[in-house]
Amino acid sequence: MTASALPYWLEVVRALGAGIGPVLLFLTAAIAAFVAWMTYRQRKAADDLTLRQRKEADDRAEWWRRAQWAIDYAADRDDERTRIGIRALDHLLVSDLATDEDVVLIRGILDAVIEGTRDRAYNGTTSQEAPAAPRARRLPRIRRGE
Repeated sequence: MTASALPYWLEVVRALGAGIGPVLLFLTAAIAAFVAWMTYRQRKAADDLTLRQRKEADDRAEWWRRAQWAIDYAADRDDERTRIGIRALDHLLVSDLATDEDVVLIRGILDAVIEGTRDRAYNGTTSQEAPAAPRARRLPRIRRGE
């Protein structure tokens, strides 16, 4: 095909081709850079979320480890250790890391520990020290028809 046999619009494209080629190349590079930048932002946001979640999980694990330590101390027979454990549990209750379920659980434990402490503080006779109650006398079995 000769240049004169080409349709008019194709001659225009051919004439502009030399000037449009670099512009199209630049637009392609700009679009690729934009897509890469958006991908980077999404990955960075996902990584930040993952790090936040991991930190929160680590903080919760550490909170629970401390709660277990405090529960062990609160349940100890030594009064001083019991006081330390109760105070530690009081502090752990107001932590931002304590969930509603944790608060209910620890309050129940504190109630049980305080009740047990009251029982130990009672100076009267305990069931272990009291004399055994006399055994009930067994009645002979009566058979029906006798």
